[in-house]
Amino acid sequence: LSDVRVAFRTDSGHGLIGESCAGRSRLMRVLGGGLQATAGSVAIGGEPVVLASPRDALTRGIAHVSQEGSLVPALTGAENILLGDEPRWAGGVIRREALRRRARALVARWFPEVAIDLDQPVAGLPMADQKVIEIVRALRGSVSLVILDEPTASLPAREKEQLWGIIRSLPAQGVGVVLISHFLSEIKALSDRITVLRDGRLIRTERA
Repeated sequence: LSDVRVAFRTDSGHGLIGESCAGRSRLMRVLGGGLQATAGSVAIGGEPVVLASPRDALTRGIAHVSQEGSLVPALTGAENILLGDEPRWAGGVIRREALRRRARALVARWFPEVAIDLDQPVAGLPMADQKVIEIVRALRGSVSLVILDEPTASLPAREKEQLWGIIRSLPAQGVGVVLISHFLSEIKALSDRITVLRDGRLIRTERA
């Protein structure tokens, strides 16, 4: 990356496009705390911040949902949503019913029209439901910006349309979306602004 300056808003969708090795994923790794820049800075609300790790970025309200996915197939949807943040009894035992209630409440908060069997292992769920679970897990804290890297790459057409509707709903709830996708139709449909990168450099940012 060289001389890239982009502003992302919490009330809109922002698409990133470019050929392979254009620098899209690398830029998002810097924003998501997975890669530290050797020059330049990241600012939130005009204040420079240091994002030393993905957890650090998350505490600042930035969540990253990767293309590869990070669900544990054998765990249920509820267990995946609260992985690492499970409600527990004093002795450390997981409070199963509290976990299910909290997971259901998170899905209902963000995507009230979505019905997913959260008691089923995610390996048996449709890919669109799995992606929703990943997004809900990313949003379980105080998140203001979510990075979605090729969120519909492995989905059939019907499930793509379902996920599009879900993604569109986020900015209205105060969560900006940064979308990386090879599908120009998807970028145009889900973005208010589009940034073009080439060979690690900013070409331009335009309204969609």
